[in-house]
Parts: sequence; structure tokens; C-alpha cells
Amino acid sequence: MSPRIVEATYEDGLLRPVEAIHDSGNQIYLVTILERDIFRARKPAQSKPNLRGKYRGFLSSAEEFARGKQAEKALER
Repeated sequence: MSPRIVEATYEDGLLRPVEAIHDSGNQIYLVTILERDIFRARKPAQSKPNLRGKYRGFLSSAEEFARGKQAEKALER
């Protein structure tokens, strides 16, 4: 199975996917919990005109990504 992102709600102690997960059953999933409000609260990056989808305006440019990685490497030294 290829990795995918699935939105879910938490109800009565259970995570419930917003959309159905079509699966053969007996699968074990690795779940990472991220709150969508964190993404909405971030200052949107400059949008590229050809970028579509719900994360439009939240993705950094390649140059910003490279600067961030250089900063991370500098902290490791």
C-alpha cells in the first residue's frame, strides 16, 4: 500500500476517517496526529499559480526549503 494522508475526527475515544478507507481488513496502520489548525495558523507562503489543492499557499519554495535545510545542518555542527 502506498502512503497517503487521511483526515479523521476523534469521537468517543476512536479516530474515525472523514472518508472511507477501502481496505481488505486486518491491516495495521501507523498514525501521526497533526492538528489542521496549525497549518491554517501559519502565514501562507507566496502561492505559485500552478499549485492546486488544500495546501495551496502553505508550501515553501525550493529556495526557502534549501535555506531551512542549511540552517538545520548548521545547528548539527
